[in-house]
Amino acid sequence: MRGGAESYSFRAVALGFAVDVALTTALGLGLVLAVSAVLVGAPAVLGRALIAPYQVARTIEIPFFLIGLFGTAMGAYAAARVAGCFCVLHALSVGLVSTAFSIALMFGLPSPAVLTVGDWASLLLLMPFALIGGYIAKCRA
Repeated sequence: MRGGAESYSFRAVALGFAVDVALTTALGLGLVLAVSAVLVGAPAVLGRALIAPYQVARTIEIPFFLIGLFGTAMGAYAAARVAGCFCVLHALSVGLVSTAFSIALMFGLPSPAVLTVGDWASLLLLMPFALIGGYIAKCRA
């Protein structure tokens, strides 16, 4: 905020997006390491799992999906709390940036040409989960 006036904070949105990416990456990597250790044994954790995490069984797609949504909600919450004003607007901004980033990743990474149901569901639910983070921050303010 400049000069005491309430204003939009790009820094809060950038921080919220960084929280989203960091939390999603850390929890996702932890899930990959845990599942790899269980499925293929401890030596493979340092070999294949870190090099190609997308080769982990499709059965853990739902936990990845939930981790991503949780990361977005926490990033939106962080942005709303740091901004201190316009909580829902800052949270929605984090959701919008996260959605754009997700779309860029989906089309930039080597993946199937057709988006799966999980891909569409995650894209459609990012904004509502960002809203949830913003509303929680608004209620706590």
